[in-house]
This record gives sequence, C-alpha cells and structure tokens, in this order.
Amino acid sequence: MIFPFPSPSPSLFLPLPLPPSFSDIWNNTWYPKAKDHINTEKTWYVVDATDKILGRLASTIAVHIHGKNLATYTPTIDMGAFVIVLLHLERKGHKSSTGGIQEDQVA
Repeated sequence: MIFPFPSPSPSLFLPLPLPPSFSDIWNNTWYPKAKDHINTEKTWYVVDATDKILGRLASTIAVHIHGKNLATYTPTIDMGAFVIVLLHLERKGHKSSTGGIQEDQVA
C-alpha cells in the first residue's frame, strides 16, 4: 500500500493519560450499591383493607414492597418497604331456605 505521507506510528493511537484530578463531566450517573441501602432504613406501612378493591390495593402494595415508589429504585437491590395489611371480612352466602343472604363476620 502506498501512502502519500509517511505511515503513522502506532504510538499515535494510544490514549493519553489523564491527570488524577480529572473528573468525567459527561457521566453523572449514580448507581446505588447494596451497602448504600441498609434494611433498618426500610419504612413500615400499615394498610386497612376494609372496603377496598382487592386488585388495586394489591398492586399498590406490590409497588411499595418492590420499592418502585422511591427515586433511588434499583431492580437488583431490595429497597422496598414492609407492609402489614389489616383486613375485615364478612362472609356472605345464600341460605338454603327462604330469607335471603346470610352474613357472618370473620375477624
């Protein structure tokens, strides 16, 4: 191969060493480590599930358990909260005789 100029030396393509005080101004990404989140910092939620729609309540609770409501959410780290669900149920059933629906309170 014929070059019109002398062939470049391989040392021209080596990266230049950066000074130790150099900081990357374009990379501002912070990724949390497991040591940045301690389990004692988790919050506790107590939810009263009386007269709530089950699916909507379950999806809201799942968001808090996974920690997706936090600005520092990371899928590889357990950053969620503890959730306690208090539930008041009434068992409803139809009587076999006349008289309508039978309700029992289940505590």
